[in-house]
Amino acid sequence: MFCEKCGKEVESGSRFCQNCGATVAVETVPAAASTGVPIGQKVAALLKDKKKAPIVYGVGAAILAAIVLIIVLVSLPRTVVLDDYITIQYDGLSTVGTAELELDEEGLMKDLGKDLTMKELNTLYAALMKADFKLELDTTENLSNGDNIHITFSYNEEALKQYDVRIKLKKDTRTVEGLQEPVFLDVFEKLELTYEGCAPYTKVTVTDTSGNPFIQDYVTYRVENGTKLSEGSEFTVHASYSDYDANEKGYIVKESSKKYIAVNLPQPKELDVLSYITVDFSGIEGRGVAKYTLDSELSFLSRLRFTFNKSSSLKEGDVITLSYTNPYNMDPLEYGYTFTGATAKQITVPKLGAYVTDFSQIPEAEGTKLLKWVEERARYYLTAEKSKNGMESMKLTGTDYSSGNELSHAEATGNVKLHSVVAGKRYSTQYLVFVYTFDITKHPNVTENGGNVTNACIYLYLTKPVLKGDGTLDVDYTDHGDLYCKTTCYLTYEALESEYLKTLTEQVVYTAQ
Repeated sequence: MFCEKCGKEVESGSRFCQNCGATVAVETVPAAASTGVPIGQKVAALLKDKKKAPIVYGVGAAILAAIVLIIVLVSLPRTVVLDDYITIQYDGLSTVGTAELELDEEGLMKDLGKDLTMKELNTLYAALMKADFKLELDTTENLSNGDNIHITFSYNEEALKQYDVRIKLKKDTRTVEGLQEPVFLDVFEKLELTYEGCAPYTKVTVTDTSGNPFIQDYVTYRVENGTKLSEGSEFTVHASYSDYDANEKGYIVKESSKKYIAVNLPQPKELDVLSYITVDFSGIEGRGVAKYTLDSELSFLSRLRFTFNKSSSLKEGDVITLSYTNPYNMDPLEYGYTFTGATAKQITVPKLGAYVTDFSQIPEAEGTKLLKWVEERARYYLTAEKSKNGMESMKLTGTDYSSGNELSHAEATGNVKLHSVVAGKRYSTQYLVFVYTFDITKHPNVTENGGNVTNACIYLYLTKPVLKGDGTLDVDYTDHGDLYCKTTCYLTYEALESEYLKTLTEQVVYTAQ
Protein backbone atom coordinates (compact mmCIF):
# COMPACT_ATOMS: atom_id res chain seq x y z
CA MET A 1 0.00 0.00 0.00
CA PHE A 2 1.29 3.49 -0.87
CA CYS A 3 0.60 6.94 0.59
CA GLU A 4 -1.74 8.95 -1.57
CA LYS A 5 -0.01 12.19 -0.51
CA CYS A 6 3.74 11.50 -0.92
CA GLY A 7 3.72 8.14 -2.72
CA LYS A 8 5.93 6.37 -0.20
CA GLU A 9 5.18 2.78 0.72
CA VAL A 10 3.27 2.41 4.02
CA GLU A 11 3.50 -0.64 6.22
CA SER A 12 0.47 -2.84 6.19
CA GLY A 13 -2.01 -2.00 8.96
CA SER A 14 -0.44 1.45 9.64
CA ARG A 15 -2.85 4.40 10.02
CA PHE A 16 -0.24 7.06 9.23
CA CYS A 17 2.48 7.55 6.65
CA GLN A 18 5.86 7.31 8.39
CA ASN A 19 7.29 9.74 5.82
CA CYS A 20 4.80 12.65 5.81
CA GLY A 21 2.31 11.73 8.60
CA ALA A 22 -0.75 11.75 6.34
CA THR A 23 -3.72 9.54 7.26
CA VAL A 24 -3.85 6.37 5.24
CA ALA A 25 -7.12 4.67 4.30
CA VAL A 26 -7.21 1.31 6.03
CA GLU A 27 -7.87 -1.57 3.70
CA THR A 28 -11.00 -3.47 4.69
CA VAL A 29 -11.64 -7.11 4.16
CA PRO A 30 -15.21 -7.88 2.86
CA ALA A 31 -17.34 -9.67 5.41
CA ALA A 32 -18.31 -13.26 4.71
CA ALA A 33 -21.71 -13.78 3.08
CA SER A 34 -24.55 -14.15 5.54
CA THR A 35 -27.65 -16.13 5.09
CA GLY A 36 -29.54 -13.73 7.35
CA VAL A 37 -30.88 -10.32 6.49
CA PRO A 38 -28.47 -7.49 7.28
CA ILE A 39 -29.29 -5.60 10.48
CA GLY A 40 -29.91 -2.41 8.48
CA GLN A 41 -32.57 -4.04 6.37
CA LYS A 42 -34.22 -5.51 9.43
CA VAL A 43 -34.35 -2.12 11.09
CA ALA A 44 -35.82 -0.58 7.89
CA ALA A 45 -38.48 -3.25 7.62
CA LEU A 46 -39.45 -2.70 11.18
CA LEU A 47 -39.72 1.01 10.64
CA LYS A 48 -42.12 0.48 7.66
CA ASP A 49 -44.52 -1.69 9.58
CA LYS A 50 -45.12 0.52 12.61
CA LYS A 51 -48.57 -0.83 13.42
CA LYS A 52 -47.52 -4.45 13.47
CA ALA A 53 -44.62 -4.02 15.72
CA PRO A 54 -44.75 -0.91 17.87
CA ILE A 55 -42.38 -2.41 20.44
CA VAL A 56 -39.95 -3.49 17.80
CA TYR A 57 -40.20 -0.05 16.31
CA GLY A 58 -39.00 1.47 19.55
CA VAL A 59 -36.13 -0.99 19.80
CA GLY A 60 -35.16 -0.39 16.19
CA ALA A 61 -35.06 3.34 16.66
CA ALA A 62 -32.76 2.94 19.65
CA ILE A 63 -30.45 0.66 17.72
CA LEU A 64 -30.41 3.10 14.82
CA ALA A 65 -29.54 6.00 17.15
CA ALA A 66 -26.74 3.97 18.71
CA ILE A 67 -25.32 3.15 15.31
CA VAL A 68 -25.38 6.82 14.28
CA LEU A 69 -23.67 7.80 17.59
CA ILE A 70 -20.95 5.22 17.09
CA ILE A 71 -20.29 6.49 13.57
CA VAL A 72 -20.06 10.11 14.83
CA LEU A 73 -17.76 9.23 17.74
CA VAL A 74 -15.49 7.19 15.54
CA SER A 75 -15.21 10.07 13.11
CA LEU A 76 -14.39 12.66 15.88
CA PRO A 77 -10.71 13.27 16.93
CA ARG A 78 -9.61 11.76 20.25
CA THR A 79 -9.12 14.35 23.07
CA VAL A 80 -6.35 14.08 25.69
CA VAL A 81 -6.79 16.20 28.86
CA LEU A 82 -3.44 17.85 29.68
CA ASP A 83 -4.36 18.50 33.33
CA ASP A 84 -3.75 14.82 34.13
CA TYR A 85 -0.08 15.19 33.25
CA ILE A 86 0.72 18.52 34.95
CA THR A 87 2.30 18.90 38.43
CA ILE A 88 3.24 22.24 40.00
CA GLN A 89 5.90 22.21 42.73
CA TYR A 90 5.96 25.11 45.26
CA ASP A 91 9.10 25.85 47.24
CA GLY A 92 10.49 28.44 49.67
CA LEU A 93 8.82 30.96 51.93
CA SER A 94 5.47 32.62 51.40
CA THR A 95 5.93 36.04 49.72
CA VAL A 96 9.19 34.90 48.11
CA GLY A 97 8.10 31.41 47.08
CA THR A 98 8.80 29.83 43.71
CA ALA A 99 6.72 27.59 41.44
CA GLU A 100 7.91 25.06 38.89
CA LEU A 101 5.68 23.32 36.36
CA GLU A 102 6.49 19.72 35.55
CA LEU A 103 4.95 17.84 32.59
CA ASP A 104 4.75 14.06 32.54
CA GLU A 105 5.81 13.76 28.91
CA GLU A 106 6.18 10.01 29.11
CA GLY A 107 2.60 9.55 30.36
CA LEU A 108 1.24 12.07 27.84
CA MET A 109 2.88 10.37 24.89
CA LYS A 110 1.78 7.00 26.15
CA ASP A 111 -1.87 8.08 26.09
CA LEU A 112 -1.51 9.98 22.83
CA GLY A 113 -0.04 6.94 21.22
CA LYS A 114 -2.72 4.39 22.12
CA ASP A 115 -3.21 1.85 19.34
CA LEU A 116 -0.17 3.24 17.48
CA THR A 117 2.94 1.38 16.51
CA MET A 118 6.30 2.63 17.80
CA LYS A 119 7.09 4.20 14.44
CA GLU A 120 3.71 5.94 14.39
CA LEU A 121 4.29 7.18 17.94
CA ASN A 122 7.69 8.63 16.98
CA THR A 123 6.09 10.33 13.98
CA LEU A 124 3.37 11.78 16.22
CA TYR A 125 5.96 13.01 18.77
CA ALA A 126 7.96 14.72 16.03
CA ALA A 127 4.79 16.38 14.78
CA LEU A 128 3.97 17.54 18.32
CA MET A 129 7.40 19.16 18.65
CA LYS A 130 6.75 21.04 15.40
CA ALA A 131 3.27 22.15 16.46
CA ASP A 132 4.55 25.20 18.48
CA PHE A 133 3.67 23.44 21.74
CA LYS A 134 3.76 26.02 24.57
CA LEU A 135 3.13 25.24 28.24
CA GLU A 136 4.32 27.62 30.98
CA LEU A 137 3.36 29.56 34.11
CA ASP A 138 2.72 33.28 33.89
CA THR A 139 4.71 33.85 37.11
CA THR A 140 7.14 31.64 39.05
CA GLU A 141 8.71 33.91 41.72
CA ASN A 142 7.82 36.01 44.77
CA LEU A 143 4.71 33.93 45.42
CA SER A 144 2.56 33.85 48.54
CA ASN A 145 0.12 31.25 49.76
CA GLY A 146 -3.29 31.97 48.17
CA ASP A 147 -1.91 33.64 45.05
CA ASN A 148 -3.44 32.59 41.73
CA ILE A 149 -1.07 31.67 38.95
CA HIS A 150 -2.08 30.92 35.38
CA ILE A 151 -0.99 28.24 32.97
CA THR A 152 -0.45 29.41 29.43
CA PHE A 153 -1.08 26.57 26.95
CA SER A 154 -1.29 26.58 23.17
CA TYR A 155 -0.32 24.55 20.14
CA ASN A 156 -1.02 24.39 16.40
CA GLU A 157 -4.09 22.19 16.17
CA GLU A 158 -3.80 21.97 12.40
CA ALA A 159 -0.40 20.30 12.77
CA LEU A 160 -2.01 17.39 14.65
CA LYS A 161 -5.38 17.32 12.87
CA GLN A 162 -4.37 14.58 10.49
CA TYR A 163 -3.51 12.39 13.50
CA ASP A 164 -7.08 12.62 14.86
CA VAL A 165 -5.71 13.89 18.19
CA ARG A 166 -6.66 16.98 20.18
CA ILE A 167 -5.05 18.21 23.45
CA LYS A 168 -7.13 20.17 25.93
CA LEU A 169 -6.39 22.05 29.20
CA LYS A 170 -9.42 22.22 31.46
CA LYS A 171 -8.06 24.18 34.42
CA ASP A 172 -5.64 26.98 33.63
CA THR A 173 -5.65 28.68 37.05
CA ARG A 174 -3.97 27.22 40.17
CA THR A 175 -3.80 28.46 43.77
CA VAL A 176 -0.41 28.60 45.50
CA GLU A 177 -0.29 26.56 48.69
CA GLY A 178 2.10 24.78 51.03
CA LEU A 179 4.77 27.50 51.25
CA GLN A 180 6.46 27.95 54.65
CA GLU A 181 5.31 31.05 56.49
CA PRO A 182 8.37 33.31 57.03
CA VAL A 183 9.68 35.21 60.04
CA PHE A 184 10.24 38.85 59.10
CA LEU A 185 13.58 39.84 60.61
CA ASP A 186 14.74 43.36 61.46
CA VAL A 187 18.55 43.16 61.40
CA PHE A 188 18.79 46.72 62.75
CA GLU A 189 16.52 46.21 65.76
CA LYS A 190 19.33 45.63 68.25
CA LEU A 191 22.21 47.36 66.47
CA GLU A 192 24.36 49.25 68.96
CA LEU A 193 26.02 52.47 67.78
CA THR A 194 29.31 53.57 69.37
CA TYR A 195 30.72 57.04 68.75
CA GLU A 196 34.46 57.71 69.08
CA GLY A 197 36.20 61.06 68.96
CA CYS A 198 34.64 64.48 69.00
CA ALA A 199 32.92 66.54 66.36
CA PRO A 200 33.86 67.14 63.63
CA TYR A 201 35.96 63.96 63.76
CA THR A 202 33.50 61.57 65.35
CA LYS A 203 33.51 58.04 63.98
CA VAL A 204 30.68 55.56 64.47
CA THR A 205 31.02 51.78 64.74
CA VAL A 206 28.14 49.32 64.88
CA THR A 207 27.73 46.09 66.84
CA ASP A 208 24.82 43.65 66.73
CA THR A 209 23.62 42.71 70.21
CA SER A 210 20.63 40.55 69.22
CA GLY A 211 22.35 37.21 69.75
CA ASN A 212 20.55 35.91 66.66
CA PRO A 213 22.73 33.12 65.15
CA PHE A 214 21.76 34.03 61.59
CA ILE A 215 22.83 37.67 62.08
CA GLN A 216 26.04 36.64 63.81
CA ASP A 217 27.05 34.13 61.12
CA TYR A 218 25.65 35.58 57.90
CA VAL A 219 25.18 39.36 58.23
CA THR A 220 27.93 41.98 57.96
CA TYR A 221 27.49 45.72 58.34
CA ARG A 222 29.04 48.64 56.49
CA VAL A 223 28.67 52.27 57.53
CA GLU A 224 28.37 54.86 54.79
CA ASN A 225 29.47 58.42 55.72
CA GLY A 226 30.32 57.16 59.22
CA THR A 227 33.37 59.34 59.82
CA LYS A 228 33.95 63.05 60.49
CA LEU A 229 30.49 63.31 62.03
CA SER A 230 29.02 66.31 63.77
CA GLU A 231 25.87 66.56 65.84
CA GLY A 232 22.92 66.01 63.49
CA SER A 233 24.94 64.39 60.69
CA GLU A 234 23.22 61.67 58.69
CA PHE A 235 24.81 58.31 57.95
CA THR A 236 23.58 55.00 56.56
CA VAL A 237 24.22 51.46 57.76
CA HIS A 238 24.08 48.75 55.11
CA ALA A 239 23.54 45.09 55.98
CA SER A 240 25.04 42.52 53.63
CA TYR A 241 23.69 38.98 53.55
CA SER A 242 22.46 36.32 51.15
CA ASP A 243 18.71 36.09 50.53
CA TYR A 244 19.24 32.40 49.92
CA ASP A 245 20.85 31.91 53.36
CA ALA A 246 18.10 33.98 55.02
CA ASN A 247 15.32 31.98 53.34
CA GLU A 248 17.03 28.72 54.26
CA LYS A 249 16.85 29.79 57.90
CA GLY A 250 13.19 30.79 57.53
CA TYR A 251 13.76 34.56 57.49
CA ILE A 252 12.83 37.41 55.23
CA VAL A 253 14.92 40.48 56.08
CA LYS A 254 12.72 43.55 56.32
CA GLU A 255 15.27 46.03 55.01
CA SER A 256 18.93 45.95 54.01
CA SER A 257 19.86 49.56 54.90
CA LYS A 258 18.81 52.14 57.43
CA LYS A 259 19.52 55.84 57.90
CA TYR A 260 20.57 57.26 61.27
CA ILE A 261 21.12 60.72 62.72
CA ALA A 262 24.21 61.30 64.89
CA VAL A 263 23.07 62.61 68.27
CA ASN A 264 24.59 62.99 71.74
CA LEU A 265 28.14 62.80 70.41
CA PRO A 266 30.98 62.58 72.97
CA GLN A 267 32.31 65.80 74.38
CA PRO A 268 36.09 66.39 74.32
CA LYS A 269 38.14 65.66 77.44
CA GLU A 270 40.49 68.28 78.77
CA LEU A 271 44.16 67.33 78.60
CA ASP A 272 47.03 69.15 80.32
CA VAL A 273 49.93 67.80 78.29
CA LEU A 274 52.75 68.86 80.59
CA SER A 275 51.12 67.07 83.54
CA TYR A 276 52.12 63.81 81.81
CA ILE A 277 55.78 64.81 81.61
CA THR A 278 58.34 63.66 84.19
CA VAL A 279 61.79 65.29 84.27
CA ASP A 280 64.78 63.38 85.70
CA PHE A 281 68.27 64.68 86.39
CA SER A 282 71.49 62.74 86.32
CA GLY A 283 75.19 63.48 86.42
CA ILE A 284 77.24 65.40 88.90
CA GLU A 285 77.29 69.02 89.96
CA GLY A 286 78.20 71.26 87.06
CA ARG A 287 77.74 68.43 84.59
CA GLY A 288 74.13 67.54 85.26
CA VAL A 289 71.82 66.29 82.51
CA ALA A 290 68.03 66.68 82.24
CA LYS A 291 65.79 64.16 80.49
CA TYR A 292 62.02 64.04 80.13
CA THR A 293 59.66 61.05 80.01
CA LEU A 294 56.19 61.14 78.48
CA ASP A 295 54.10 59.14 80.90
CA SER A 296 50.92 58.51 78.91
CA GLU A 297 49.30 55.77 76.84
CA LEU A 298 47.89 58.39 74.47
CA SER A 299 49.98 57.63 71.40
CA PHE A 300 49.03 60.82 69.55
CA LEU A 301 51.00 62.86 72.12
CA SER A 302 54.19 61.46 70.59
CA ARG A 303 53.51 63.73 67.60
CA LEU A 304 54.21 66.75 69.79
CA ARG A 305 57.75 68.08 70.07
CA PHE A 306 59.19 68.61 73.58
CA THR A 307 62.34 70.69 74.12
CA PHE A 308 64.47 72.08 76.96
CA ASN A 309 66.02 75.47 76.70
CA LYS A 310 69.00 73.86 78.45
CA SER A 311 69.50 70.19 79.27
CA SER A 312 73.22 69.69 80.04
CA SER A 313 76.07 71.20 82.11
CA LEU A 314 73.57 71.78 84.88
CA LYS A 315 74.19 72.58 88.50
CA GLU A 316 71.95 72.68 91.52
CA GLY A 317 69.55 75.67 91.51
CA ASP A 318 69.55 76.25 87.75
CA VAL A 319 66.08 77.05 86.32
CA ILE A 320 65.35 75.41 82.97
CA THR A 321 62.26 75.51 80.77
CA LEU A 322 60.48 72.57 79.12
CA SER A 323 58.00 73.45 76.37
CA TYR A 324 56.10 71.69 73.61
CA THR A 325 54.99 72.60 70.11
CA ASN A 326 52.63 71.04 67.58
CA PRO A 327 54.74 70.82 64.39
CA TYR A 328 52.20 68.70 62.48
CA ASN A 329 49.20 70.90 63.34
CA MET A 330 47.49 67.95 64.94
CA ASP A 331 43.93 68.64 66.12
CA PRO A 332 43.41 66.88 69.47
CA LEU A 333 39.64 66.87 68.82
CA GLU A 334 40.28 64.10 66.33
CA TYR A 335 41.26 61.94 69.32
CA GLY A 336 38.58 63.23 71.66
CA TYR A 337 40.63 65.78 73.58
CA THR A 338 41.24 69.48 73.82
CA PHE A 339 44.55 70.80 75.16
CA THR A 340 44.45 72.96 78.29
CA GLY A 341 47.11 74.48 80.48
CA ALA A 342 50.40 76.09 79.55
CA THR A 343 52.66 74.93 76.76
CA ALA A 344 55.78 75.46 78.86
CA LYS A 345 56.87 75.06 82.46
CA GLN A 346 59.96 75.92 84.48
CA ILE A 347 61.89 73.39 86.56
CA THR A 348 64.54 74.08 89.18
CA VAL A 349 67.52 71.73 89.08
CA PRO A 350 67.66 69.80 92.36
CA LYS A 351 70.74 68.56 94.18
CA LEU A 352 72.83 66.63 91.70
CA GLY A 353 74.91 63.58 92.28
CA ALA A 354 78.57 62.99 92.88
CA TYR A 355 81.00 60.26 91.94
CA VAL A 356 81.29 57.48 94.47
CA THR A 357 84.85 57.66 95.81
CA ASP A 358 84.18 55.36 98.78
CA PHE A 359 81.72 52.46 98.91
CA SER A 360 80.72 53.54 102.41
CA GLN A 361 79.19 56.70 100.87
CA ILE A 362 76.36 54.56 99.48
CA PRO A 363 73.34 54.21 101.81
CA GLU A 364 73.03 50.74 103.28
CA ALA A 365 69.84 49.71 101.42
CA GLU A 366 71.21 50.90 98.09
CA GLY A 367 74.59 49.22 98.78
CA THR A 368 72.91 45.89 99.55
CA LYS A 369 70.92 46.12 96.32
CA LEU A 370 74.06 46.90 94.33
CA LEU A 371 76.12 44.02 95.79
CA LYS A 372 73.34 41.52 95.14
CA TRP A 373 73.18 42.62 91.50
CA VAL A 374 76.97 42.36 91.05
CA GLU A 375 77.21 38.93 92.75
CA GLU A 376 74.53 37.51 90.44
CA ARG A 377 76.66 38.51 87.45
CA ALA A 378 79.83 37.09 89.06
CA ARG A 379 78.19 33.71 89.58
CA TYR A 380 76.88 33.83 86.04
CA TYR A 381 80.33 34.32 84.53
CA LEU A 382 81.89 31.66 86.74
CA THR A 383 79.36 28.91 86.10
CA ALA A 384 77.74 29.61 82.73
CA GLU A 385 78.62 27.58 79.65
CA LYS A 386 80.60 29.34 76.96
CA SER A 387 77.89 28.47 74.44
CA LYS A 388 75.30 30.23 76.59
CA ASN A 389 77.05 33.48 77.43
CA GLY A 390 78.95 33.83 74.17
CA MET A 391 82.19 34.77 75.99
CA GLU A 392 85.62 33.34 76.28
CA SER A 393 86.32 30.78 78.95
CA MET A 394 87.77 32.14 82.17
CA LYS A 395 91.58 32.21 81.98
CA LEU A 396 93.71 30.94 84.84
CA THR A 397 96.63 33.23 85.64
CA GLY A 398 98.94 33.60 88.61
CA THR A 399 102.24 32.74 90.16
CA ASP A 400 102.27 29.00 89.55
CA TYR A 401 100.16 28.67 86.42
CA SER A 402 100.44 29.91 82.90
CA SER A 403 97.81 32.22 81.39
CA GLY A 404 97.03 29.56 78.80
CA ASN A 405 95.19 27.38 81.29
CA GLU A 406 91.39 27.77 80.99
CA LEU A 407 88.82 27.46 83.74
CA SER A 408 86.06 25.39 82.18
CA HIS A 409 82.69 27.06 82.59
CA ALA A 410 81.14 23.64 82.78
CA GLU A 411 82.84 23.06 86.11
CA ALA A 412 80.85 24.28 89.08
CA THR A 413 82.62 26.62 91.47
CA GLY A 414 81.63 27.05 95.06
CA ASN A 415 81.78 29.43 97.99
CA VAL A 416 81.57 32.66 95.95
CA LYS A 417 82.20 35.60 98.29
CA LEU A 418 82.76 39.32 98.11
CA HIS A 419 86.38 40.01 99.06
CA SER A 420 86.46 43.80 98.75
CA VAL A 421 85.26 46.88 96.87
CA VAL A 422 87.96 49.22 95.66
CA ALA A 423 87.12 52.79 94.64
CA GLY A 424 89.74 54.59 92.59
CA LYS A 425 90.65 56.44 89.42
CA ARG A 426 92.28 55.33 86.25
CA TYR A 427 93.25 57.99 83.73
CA SER A 428 91.04 60.47 85.68
CA THR A 429 87.97 58.20 85.35
CA GLN A 430 86.34 57.03 88.56
CA TYR A 431 85.77 53.28 89.07
CA LEU A 432 84.16 50.92 91.55
CA VAL A 433 85.88 47.52 91.41
CA PHE A 434 84.23 44.45 93.01
CA VAL A 435 86.59 41.59 93.90
CA TYR A 436 85.09 38.11 94.46
CA THR A 437 86.78 34.94 95.65
CA PHE A 438 85.65 31.37 95.02
CA ASP A 439 86.82 27.82 95.78
CA ILE A 440 88.59 25.98 92.94
CA THR A 441 90.29 23.26 95.00
CA LYS A 442 88.71 20.49 92.94
CA HIS A 443 89.29 22.08 89.55
CA PRO A 444 91.38 19.75 87.32
CA ASN A 445 93.62 22.56 86.07
CA VAL A 446 94.63 23.19 89.67
CA THR A 447 94.88 19.66 91.13
CA GLU A 448 96.65 18.14 88.13
CA ASN A 449 99.43 20.69 88.41
CA GLY A 450 99.90 20.01 92.08
CA GLY A 451 98.67 23.38 93.18
CA ASN A 452 97.38 24.10 96.68
CA VAL A 453 95.27 27.15 95.88
CA THR A 454 91.83 27.08 97.45
CA ASN A 455 90.56 30.58 96.62
CA ALA A 456 90.90 32.29 93.27
CA CYS A 457 89.72 35.82 92.36
CA ILE A 458 87.83 37.65 89.65
CA TYR A 459 86.76 41.28 89.41
CA LEU A 460 83.91 43.29 87.94
CA TYR A 461 83.71 47.08 87.74
CA LEU A 462 81.44 50.07 87.18
CA THR A 463 82.69 53.12 85.29
CA LYS A 464 81.78 56.58 86.61
CA PRO A 465 79.54 55.43 89.46
CA VAL A 466 77.28 58.31 90.51
CA LEU A 467 75.32 58.64 93.72
CA LYS A 468 72.34 60.86 92.93
CA GLY A 469 71.09 63.63 95.17
CA ASP A 470 68.22 61.45 96.43
CA GLY A 471 70.66 58.80 97.71
CA THR A 472 70.18 56.28 94.94
CA LEU A 473 72.78 55.12 92.46
CA ASP A 474 72.55 56.18 88.85
CA VAL A 475 72.45 52.54 87.75
CA ASP A 476 70.01 50.66 85.55
CA TYR A 477 69.68 47.32 87.33
CA THR A 478 67.92 45.80 84.33
CA ASP A 479 70.90 46.45 82.03
CA HIS A 480 74.33 44.97 82.63
CA GLY A 481 76.04 47.03 79.95
CA ASP A 482 77.72 49.29 82.53
CA LEU A 483 78.99 46.34 84.61
CA TYR A 484 82.06 44.82 83.01
CA CYS A 485 83.64 41.46 83.97
CA LYS A 486 87.27 40.65 83.27
CA THR A 487 87.45 37.10 81.85
CA THR A 488 90.55 36.24 83.85
CA CYS A 489 90.71 34.10 86.95
CA TYR A 490 93.57 35.03 89.30
CA LEU A 491 94.82 32.22 91.53
CA THR A 492 95.74 34.69 94.27
CA TYR A 493 94.54 38.10 95.36
CA GLU A 494 98.14 39.28 95.15
CA ALA A 495 98.22 38.39 91.45
CA LEU A 496 95.06 40.43 90.83
CA GLU A 497 96.38 43.31 92.88
CA SER A 498 99.69 43.32 91.08
CA GLU A 499 98.21 43.20 87.56
CA TYR A 500 95.24 45.53 87.91
CA LEU A 501 94.40 47.06 91.29
CA LYS A 502 97.73 48.87 91.63
CA THR A 503 96.97 50.76 88.43
CA LEU A 504 94.17 52.62 90.26
CA THR A 505 94.96 55.90 92.01
CA GLU A 506 93.25 57.48 95.01
CA GLN A 507 92.21 54.03 96.18
CA VAL A 508 89.72 53.57 98.98
CA VAL A 509 89.23 49.91 99.88
CA TYR A 510 86.06 48.57 101.47
CA THR A 511 86.55 45.12 102.99
CA ALA A 512 83.50 42.89 103.21
CA GLN A 513 82.51 41.83 106.72
